[in-house]
Amino acid sequence: MPCPGGGLITVETASAETCLDALSNRPGSAPGPCVVLKVTDNGSGMTDEVQSRIFEAFFTTKDVGKGTGLGLATVAGIVRQSGGHIEVDSHVGRGTTFRICFPRVDAVPPSPSTPASDPRPDDRRR
Repeated sequence: MPCPGGGLITVETASAETCLDALSNRPGSAPGPCVVLKVTDNGSGMTDEVQSRIFEAFFTTKDVGKGTGLGLATVAGIVRQSGGHIEVDSHVGRGTTFRICFPRVDAVPPSPSTPASDPRPDDRRR
């Protein structure tokens, strides 16, 4: 997938028996079967200072009026609420990789039942 201004974004998925090594040290996360979503770009990368703040709400490197700084904070919140973990590896001039690990659920969800008829009276009959 091309990036604005050039470059390349790669998206990969995998199933793993043990998630990221660091996962076992994360509060609320447990090692075990998981699925991994990996998103990599070969863009400009981030400095260590920027990288240390990217998951903070309202942090942005964009000009005023160009962004709210809620994107990665929201992603990190959704991942944590799902029992997962997100890691970032970035190097200036070489790009960035995000690894998102979710606990694997092997149970098959029940199939949706046939929707029941609407018990409310039809307002069009009045």
